[in-house]
Amino acid sequence: MFLYILSWISMIFHVIFLTLALAAALFYLAELVEEYTVVTAKVIKCTIAATTVVYLGLLVLESFPFSIIIAGILTNGLYFLKHRNLSNFKNQFLRSESFPQKILWHSKRTTL
Repeated sequence: MFLYILSWISMIFHVIFLTLALAAALFYLAELVEEYTVVTAKVIKCTIAATTVVYLGLLVLESFPFSIIIAGILTNGLYFLKHRNLSNFKNQFLRSESFPQKILWHSKRTTL
């Protein structure tokens, strides 16, 4: 019985420390993104391109629903339009032309 209780206490401590470590790592990544904006912009572009290639691979090679894949590709296109001027990519403007489009596409992707 003692070992059972001890294992639960150990699990609780592990979850707490894992959460704190994850929070510290995310804070460190946020600092890196703020410090190296040019590299971050390149990573964002490469990530968008890689995701689009995965969607095209799913479209050609697998039998996923066509509408979901097209919605994903169009969403990536909107991301690319949003980040085409990557000099100010960390500033999010609610009045930008692509912000409402992204909101609409995300709501459509989740309801398909």
